[in-house]
Amino acid sequence: MFIPYFLTSNSKGMRFKELTRLEYSNFRKSYYKYNFLEVLSIKYKSLKLLEIPCKRIEGKCYESILECTQFQSLSLINPNNLDAGTLVKILIALPMLSSLSLYGNKIEFESLEINLRFNNILTLDIGWSDITNEGLEVIVSVMPNITNLTIYKCFYLTPAKCFPAISKFDNLTALNTSYTSRPTSYDYNDDQYFAQFLTKQGEKLTSLKLTGFHHIDTQMVAKCCPNLETLHLNACAELVISWIKKSDLNNKSSLYNHLIPFEKQTYSLLEVCYRLNTFHLTVKHYNTDQLQILKNLSFLFL
Repeated sequence: MFIPYFLTSNSKGMRFKELTRLEYSNFRKSYYKYNFLEVLSIKYKSLKLLEIPCKRIEGKCYESILECTQFQSLSLINPNNLDAGTLVKILIALPMLSSLSLYGNKIEFESLEINLRFNNILTLDIGWSDITNEGLEVIVSVMPNITNLTIYKCFYLTPAKCFPAISKFDNLTALNTSYTSRPTSYDYNDDQYFAQFLTKQGEKLTSLKLTGFHHIDTQMVAKCCPNLETLHLNACAELVISWIKKSDLNNKSSLYNHLIPFEKQTYSLLEVCYRLNTFHLTVKHYNTDQLQILKNLSFLFL
């Protein structure tokens, strides 16, 4: 069995048993073709964080993770051969696990036993997967305490089903639903489901990533999500930058005068979301004269 160099090297003076983190940057393409998860389970029982590319790892090898019971964060990238049954074994064996990433997985979540409960899982990333609306409903039941959810590029989800399901996460504070809706299949009637979700959960949200959304009602974001600290709106097809201007409350004629009807001229996002410090925006949605408006942000990505 081929073993990666960092699992055998002690060049930094670290004892094997003291290693608590292994991240993606530690791995090289030629170093994860074989089953070295067994090595982890034997020498590194103290591991608390593991981020590992899994494209070449066989399904049966995942059971080696069961020996590392101290995991708090587990990220399995492209776990093509991981099935629902093995995932359940891993979750049962890791009671301290709070953060789980299964980016690019092929798991049929709808096959999970609906009566299972993994209340310890707070962060879940199932981005770029084939998860269905039915599978998401099962996750809501099985992992009810999720506070941070990523469903980036989950094209089998539909707004009419997924947003009502997500609304059931009572503790949700961060949502990444970027590129979940395909522009070619966008239906303006779907806006109502997103609006209903924000109306119910928006006040709790501190992070909202909507990159690639076709249509964004920015007035609704401002009204429903006053506690946002992070907002991603890059690559949104229908979005005008002027809505972020700080309005002159003494001069109603200056409020979005040519953008929206007067009766809707209420709030701008930077006035309401005063905690906002990280903002992602596509270059085409701003001009240089408007950059002054954004000077109070800690991070601006264009």
